[in-house]
Amino acid sequence: MEYWLWIAFIDVNVNNGFIEFGCVKLSGSQDNGDAIIQTFSNSNQIVGGKKYKLSIAVRFLNSENSLDYVKIRAVAFSNNLSLNSSHPSPTNNIAIIGRSGKIHDCGDWSVIEFPVWIANKNFTSIGINAFTNDNTKASLYIDEITLCETSQSPCDEIALDNNQKPIPPFGSSTLLSGILCDPEEDEDAFFNGSLVDLYPGYDGTSSIYNSMDPCNNIGGTLPPEVLKISCDDSLKALGINMTCEELETLLNTSYDPAPPVLPLLPAFAKINNFPCDTPTFPPSFDLSKMAFHGRDIIYVHGLMLSHLCDRANGIKGATEDWPANPNEFYNGYYKAVADANWDNHIKYFKTDKGNLNRYLIVSYNCSQPAKVAVHSILAQIIDAMETGRGVIADPNDPRDSLCFGRDFVMISHSTGAIIADVALSIANKTKTDLNLSNEYGNLGLISDRCKGRVSIRGAQSGSNLATILAYAQADPQLSALASLALTGPGMTPCDKNWSINVTQNMIFNSVIMDLVPSVTRLRWGSYINDISVPVFTVAGGHPSAILSVLKYLTLSGFDDGVVNLDCANGTCNVLSPSPSSFNADPRKTFDMGIPTIRAVHYFLDQKVGAGITGVFASGSIPYLSPTGMVQPITSIINHPQIHYDNHFSFIQSCSEHWLPQVYYHLTDCEYDVTLPGKSSNTEEELVVFYSNLFSPTLIDPAIISQMVETIREKHINYPWIKMVTRHGIPRPTIIWKKFYIWKRTYHTLNDNCMFDADYAYKYLFTN
Repeated sequence: MEYWLWIAFIDVNVNNGFIEFGCVKLSGSQDNGDAIIQTFSNSNQIVGGKKYKLSIAVRFLNSENSLDYVKIRAVAFSNNLSLNSSHPSPTNNIAIIGRSGKIHDCGDWSVIEFPVWIANKNFTSIGINAFTNDNTKASLYIDEITLCETSQSPCDEIALDNNQKPIPPFGSSTLLSGILCDPEEDEDAFFNGSLVDLYPGYDGTSSIYNSMDPCNNIGGTLPPEVLKISCDDSLKALGINMTCEELETLLNTSYDPAPPVLPLLPAFAKINNFPCDTPTFPPSFDLSKMAFHGRDIIYVHGLMLSHLCDRANGIKGATEDWPANPNEFYNGYYKAVADANWDNHIKYFKTDKGNLNRYLIVSYNCSQPAKVAVHSILAQIIDAMETGRGVIADPNDPRDSLCFGRDFVMISHSTGAIIADVALSIANKTKTDLNLSNEYGNLGLISDRCKGRVSIRGAQSGSNLATILAYAQADPQLSALASLALTGPGMTPCDKNWSINVTQNMIFNSVIMDLVPSVTRLRWGSYINDISVPVFTVAGGHPSAILSVLKYLTLSGFDDGVVNLDCANGTCNVLSPSPSSFNADPRKTFDMGIPTIRAVHYFLDQKVGAGITGVFASGSIPYLSPTGMVQPITSIINHPQIHYDNHFSFIQSCSEHWLPQVYYHLTDCEYDVTLPGKSSNTEEELVVFYSNLFSPTLIDPAIISQMVETIREKHINYPWIKMVTRHGIPRPTIIWKKFYIWKRTYHTLNDNCMFDADYAYKYLFTN
């Protein structure tokens, strides 16, 4: 079936049209310009799911333009287009059929043949506009627009030779003398629309990828950088006197250390649950405009190696323990460190965004075991609920600190994920477990009042960096690198060498031991699995190189520099120690649409095993990388959604692990730049697996429409010569066909200068 757009006698001063008299002159720049439209008859409209091929006769004249090129774009739409000069963006009413490469002055008319387009829904009309890459306008003449159904493949890929130059496809033609154009490589990147509009039935989950277009990822070549890594040589270059095999043995050993030395931890008195007559909020306290519908917030910090360093160096307050010296946790050393850790985060995400929620920052001592840390934060939460101690309230909040935590959300970072999960799990278990009730008292009200948790880059399954600190003390350089990664970029863990100041005995009795992955699962896995409230994870995958090759040994798969995505999402696939993974074509897995140095590090993060095997680590869902690139999966090996109970992936981003000291780059909306190459990182993705999580009480469904598709590609047009009767005379005519050198499809949250945690504050627990 063919759809013809007949061109009237609008402009006849250029060769009198392509085949007969009459043609159209279009002019446009990057954002605005002319367009023509055609509405089809009721019996001859575009049908969703069918394939279409578009061709347009074009003529560009250098003499009429300051640029030496112009491009054309075709869209399908229904109803009406807005009649203004701006090129319309894709919506639920508009879809992009295709975009041409650069059209030059070839000395005659030629025909542009667009790649095959699969209609995402029914449409009644099409429109054509001219555009350029900037604000400079250019014009061309068009004629004989043909849209027809086809059975051809939309994956028109071109092969490259050994010099990475395109090989002319079979059947293409040698240009005739007098033709002024040569085949030209060109790159393009464009917004293709919302996933809700592009994929009927998209519900915010990964279900659409089960039948995803195989042409989302086309072509690409692996650069030599991904083939040149020698593991042992790289360790030697770092001054590490250990082979990679020895290091892997160290990391893969299942450790079962002796129980740590614990102080006496007294049971808590009964929570009184005083009556709470909450005053009426003033108009400025519109709960619908506050984070988590106005609920109170409790913040739990991550690993602070400074606690151990300061203790080793005799810093005042750092030598005190819980519960012997509680003042250091309420208003002394540990409280000051915790406040400083969260200060920039709270200012950026809560205070500066107008979120008036009350909050409490709890502290614990990283020089003591996790069990002591859990006891200390439970004590602080109880005191805040009973007396308001430590609660920060807006000056205009009529409640002040009274009745804090009657309905709250707990936010943790890093190691805080384990501490928070275990604390809430123990609190809930004290309602039914006599042994825990005798040990802690009845703390069920704490878990009952918690609406849920947000885990920001949480160490849910521990980190191999902790294994190195605990068991590789004989190699100072290895320990120093691990401690640097655990401390954060630009910071040093100790005034002196880590291995000199902090002894192994100190480590064995600190929370670091609870972060050794085998120990995390042994001591705390059942508690984490039994948490009674929903935990939504915010996980990062960042291609930094703090650890050089050490990173690929210690943090398998995508990682944020301290924990990998499996760990941050609470994945507990005990059947396989390998990262969640899938099979794919290595060429198509390489991310061609981002700076090469960044793509190389992401590829090295992702590949599993020695060499290029075709097995790759998964993101939070198998189908999206941290840049949002749709993965070219052929089969899934280990699925990443085997989580601890009540743990759900929510947002995946390209963020580093540590809460920045100066919060993000506010002028350009990016996370810390990738260290090699200084490449920007700005992407986030919705990575929800279960559709029933979308409700105002859990995840606000409004976030679903924020997932969008962008296309990045490199292509080349090759000529085919065809005899076409033009003005009554058969003439050889060039048909330019577009072939992909590479194409990558990206699904990300809309580029609106929101960071990963922003989405948690805005879209979680909104009712």
